[in-house]
Amino acid sequence: MFSKRTSKVAVRASYALALLLALSACSDSGSSAPLDAGPDLAQASDQQTPPQRCPRGQFRATPGASCEPFSTTDVVDEEVSFQNGKQKLSGTVTKPKTTLIERFPAVVLLHGSGPNDRDETSTGALGFGFGKEVKPFKDIAEHLAKNGYLVLRYDKRTCTNYNSKSCKATSIEGLATITIETFIDDASKALDYLKTREDVRAKDLILVGHSQGGPMVLALGKRRQDVQSVVVLAGAAFSLRETMLDQYEQLITWLQADLPPGPDKD
Repeated sequence: MFSKRTSKVAVRASYALALLLALSACSDSGSSAPLDAGPDLAQASDQQTPPQRCPRGQFRATPGASCEPFSTTDVVDEEVSFQNGKQKLSGTVTKPKTTLIERFPAVVLLHGSGPNDRDETSTGALGFGFGKEVKPFKDIAEHLAKNGYLVLRYDKRTCTNYNSKSCKATSIEGLATITIETFIDDASKALDYLKTREDVRAKDLILVGHSQGGPMVLALGKRRQDVQSVVVLAGAAFSLRETMLDQYEQLITWLQADLPPGPDKD
């Protein structure tokens, strides 16, 4: 929904998307996180002066060689799950299919509002169909994996096979008590899970939030010192109250435009 206010959101979204795509190729040599050199790190451990570790998305083909940009067309998906209290959250880890890099910077994708599945599958909105299912989180995960990132996306706890065929859960635990804080805590548990994996650079974690997930990643990134980067996609540029009022105004305008002429109209 675009108006004078929400058009600004679209501009910010375009900047955020550019930042996301840049993450897959940036050198990030100034990052404070320990950076992994890939397979030559262990071989060089007995040297007096180990080589400088390669930045994100780069590797050394042989010990002592220069860091090179990493890219591949082959990715692998892994079905995973993690717990937040009694709630089991199912998801998919997508990563490069390669032996050149042993540990990857890791990304967690956070959904927008609504009972989204792990791919944030959508067929349209407000009566506008896309003609096919659109899976933005799946596309983002595969793109980043092809450029050296490990990406976790998971079914939102409010997504069940009642409202989405692709969701694993059959019921929602404690629906009446679920708040934004619940979703933020789920994302925090996703980060905790990633830090247990041997193929993850535990000190190089990235949060990407879409729509409602935007302010969530900002809140979580502020709370956790182990989050190195945060990306907001199409996040609200205004307060929740302003955003909802603007959306309802636009919705009413569109609905009235589609109504048949009244008795006072020609």
